[in-house]
Amino acid sequence: MTIVEWTPDLNTGIPDIDEQHKQMLHHINDFYEAANAKDKDRMSIVLFDLINSTLAHFQYEEALMEQAKYPLLEPHRRVHKNFIDKLMNLHEKLQTMETTDDIAVLLIDSLDGWLFRHIRINDKGYTNSVNESGVYQAMHENLVAARAAQMQEYGEVAEPEPQPKPAPQPVQPKPAPRPAPQAQAAPAQPKAEPKPAPAPKPAPAPQNKPTPQPATQPQNKEPEDDEPRGWASGNWKF
Repeated sequence: MTIVEWTPDLNTGIPDIDEQHKQMLHHINDFYEAANAKDKDRMSIVLFDLINSTLAHFQYEEALMEQAKYPLLEPHRRVHKNFIDKLMNLHEKLQTMETTDDIAVLLIDSLDGWLFRHIRINDKGYTNSVNESGVYQAMHENLVAARAAQMQEYGEVAEPEPQPKPAPQPVQPKPAPRPAPQAQAAPAQPKAEPKPAPAPKPAPAPQNKPTPQPATQPQNKEPEDDEPRGWASGNWKF
C-alpha cells in the first residue's frame, strides 16, 4: 500500500537527487505498511534503513553544494542535521513504546510537514547553482564509481574466496577378506576289500576216446580171391 506518492513538483532537475528522494519515499511507505501490520521489529528495521539512506543523500547533496559554491550551504546543512535528529529520536521512542500507532503518526506527520516542504523549497534553491557550475557531471561519475566499488565489495563478501581443498588422506589398504570356512569333508569310507576272484573251475579232464578198432571183417564174409592169405597177409607174428 502506498501512502506517499511521488509527484512532478518534487523533481529538482538533478537525476541523482531525484532518485535519492524516491528511495526515501520508498522507505516511508514500507514503514507505514509495517505499522499497519503492527510489526514493531519490521518498523525498527525500515526506520533504520530510512536513516541510513537519508544520511547518504544529505552527504551527496552537501558535496554538490560545496563544489558549486552555494552561498546557503551552512544553513542548509543545519536543516539536514535537525531532520536526522528527529529520525533518531523517533527510532529511540519506537524501542520503548508498547504500541506502534503513535510512532507511525509522528513519522508520517514529520515527513509530510518537513521533507516535502524541504524538497519543494530548500532543495530547488540550490539546483540552479549546481547546474550553472557544471559540477554535477563529475559528481555523478564519482557516484557511479563508488556504487560499482560497493557492489564489488558486496560481491566479494557474498562469494568468499574458495578455500584450498584439504590434501587427500592416504587410503588405508583394506584388510584381506578372511577365507570362508571350508566345509569339512566327510570322513573317508574304508575301501572295501576286493572280493577274491573265483577260482577257475578245473577244466574237465579229457576223456579218452576209444581207439577206433579196426573193423572186423564179418566172419561170414567170403574172402576175395585176390586178398592175400596165410603168411602173405601180414597178420602173422613170430
